[in-house]
Amino acid sequence: MSLSKKRKVDTECRVFNKKWNNDYFFIEQNNVALCVICKEKVAVLKEYNIGRHYKSKHASTYNDLSGKLRSDKFEILKQNLLAQQSIFIKRSCQNESLVKASFQVARTLAIAGKPFTDGQIVKECILKTVEEICPDKINLFTGISLSANTIARRTTDLGNDIIRQLKDISKSFKYFSIALDESTDASDSAQVLLFVRGVNESFEITEELAAVHSMKDSCTGNEIFLKVKESIFTLGLEFSILKGVTTDGGRNMCGAHTGLVGNICKAVFETGAAAPMAIHCIIHQQALCGKNAPISEVMNIVVQNVNYIRKSALSHRQFKNFLAEIESEYLDIPYHCEVRWLSRGHVLKKFFYLRSEIDTFMTEKNRVITELTDLTWLWKLAFLVDITQLLNELNLKLQGANSDFKSAEDRIRIFENPFALKIETLPTEFQLEVIELISNNNFKDYFKEASLQQFYAMLPEESFPNLKKHAREMISIFSSTYLCEQTFSKMKYVKSKYRTNLSDEHLQATLLIGTTKFDANFQDILKDKQFQTSH
Repeated sequence: MSLSKKRKVDTECRVFNKKWNNDYFFIEQNNVALCVICKEKVAVLKEYNIGRHYKSKHASTYNDLSGKLRSDKFEILKQNLLAQQSIFIKRSCQNESLVKASFQVARTLAIAGKPFTDGQIVKECILKTVEEICPDKINLFTGISLSANTIARRTTDLGNDIIRQLKDISKSFKYFSIALDESTDASDSAQVLLFVRGVNESFEITEELAAVHSMKDSCTGNEIFLKVKESIFTLGLEFSILKGVTTDGGRNMCGAHTGLVGNICKAVFETGAAAPMAIHCIIHQQALCGKNAPISEVMNIVVQNVNYIRKSALSHRQFKNFLAEIESEYLDIPYHCEVRWLSRGHVLKKFFYLRSEIDTFMTEKNRVITELTDLTWLWKLAFLVDITQLLNELNLKLQGANSDFKSAEDRIRIFENPFALKIETLPTEFQLEVIELISNNNFKDYFKEASLQQFYAMLPEESFPNLKKHAREMISIFSSTYLCEQTFSKMKYVKSKYRTNLSDEHLQATLLIGTTKFDANFQDILKDKQFQTSH
């Protein structure tokens, strides 16, 4: 016995008949028949179903109408229905716009690192402005909800959207690397920043903050690794395509056994892949050098006296006025900040060139700096000024978003020119490809003009598969922890001494919004929102 598939009439291709307008007072909306009298819907576009509805519910009232009277009545009912629908649609669109506006304000505040409570100030400014310019429109703006709680929720939603976008784009990564750094916030909580840098088939690079991990207890390499592992799996990435780990060079980060790098290498080995390249940013190693005893004794004197001058508004103002009166080359001296230690070079330089003025000013304040008359100490100061200036210049050249190894090549010679390589020294899988590469003058010319990323993206995949694979691995690697340093500066501002109660969730969301290159995907965020206005 053959079994026939059951027929589903609601999926059949039926067409609404225009004559049902006057016959049964029905219109078609979104492939559904809608009664203009009672607003009920009939899912199946079939005359029997529509006629049955009319005869059972409306025939006794409307059967007496015929001709022009019937068609006029239908038009009146139809226009009334459409007018009601337009009111609801307009109201819904207006509420959606108000919610979207609150998201825009929350995003702007997060980028600027401002408190959630500033949302209410923004609303007051909007209402005052509208009241002056177009008072008849003020009702459109009073419904914007910008309370602290609302801004906090909007910030969290925007942060989650960034993670969703990063997760989606991570699916296209051929290789990726991570950069980590650790610092403490205003509440003395250890915060670990995790950045991800990935490259796809077309050599397009994505660099984004992936997570901000608050280390509640100790901050060992094992504990940091568990957080990193969690973030990598959240993004749908695998250790098998991890090609680089850039850290601050701390013991808990670079330890070969219990450190973060050691744990990551074990996880990568378990997948059968080669160990990722471990890079320890020299910025922090220079900072440690600055704590060396001979250097430290000079630095401590400088910091002590600079901070005395800058510690109060009165002494700072008096010092600036003193410099202006004697027409000094420099009119101020910067504040030394331990967190932003690269400012150290600027402080030392200004202190050295203003040493006579500082000596005079401090003597008037009954604080004689005996070291300023000690030639040995002054030699050390001069040496420190020169060396920190050179190190600052190197660091500034290494800094920058999307900084890759080709841009750092002239300074620290990490990569060699592929056209200057000795063929016999190369692994066998590269030799034939490099021979073909160096024999092509067009490739040579383009290499001189293009960035490393552009050059390798241009090479034909079928001719240079191994070179392109190797290039993707190298391009995915962070050259420094610059992004972490930059974000920590922002974190110090966001979670200041006035906002120590800022939650870990809100801190992460704020930093995600403040550092991302993604555009906010408002349409996806608004899909799950109920459009409620402020009262």
